Amino acid sequence: MRVVVAKGFKKLTLAAISAASGENVAAVKYYFGNKAGLVDVLLEAVVYSELKLLACRRSTGSRDDGLSRIGEEIGVLSTPGKSDRILLEMLPHALRDKNLRMHLRRYYESFFELHMEQLGVGPGTDPERREEMRGFAMVLSAVADGLTIQSLVAPEHFDALVALRALDELFLRAVPCLERGEGD
Repeated sequence: MRVVVAKGFKKLTLAAISAASGENVAAVKYYFGNKAGLVDVLLEAVVYSELKLLACRRSTGSRDDGLSRIGEEIGVLSTPGKSDRILLEMLPHALRDKNLRMHLRRYYESFFELHMEQLGVGPGTDPERREEMRGFAMVLSAVADGLTIQSLVAPEHFDALVALRALDELFLRAVPCLERGEGD
């Protein structure tokens, strides 16, 4: 993670990991194989760090800002950190590299599942209900990404809490309507 944050995705190589870790290149190649192996582990580390952040947030209780659990968790996921810089560094490369796009797709799938659980339709829930809520899960990921980007670009002029409260209001109204079968 430090290599990508400090030097950029292009500089993520077996040699760079060797230099940063103090291990010889042969050992790094043995464990990772190639750059694709490094990317797999890097994305797993990003997912792990974000899930760990959410778990820590849950264990310390509510932020007392009036947000629902979904709003709080989107707030946690949209707070800029090292993992967000890594993903934003990888994005332009993913637009040109099909394999990297597939890595990022798997990353997003894990967060779609997290959001499905937040929406009360985790594994084992009625498949039709899960399918109805999948779009909401995708929107939650997009909102978290958008808030992160805005926070990174202009932290002194952007108040994510305003957007989170609006999102909260939307979900607090929309999800019960869907559960009752009202509206589209």
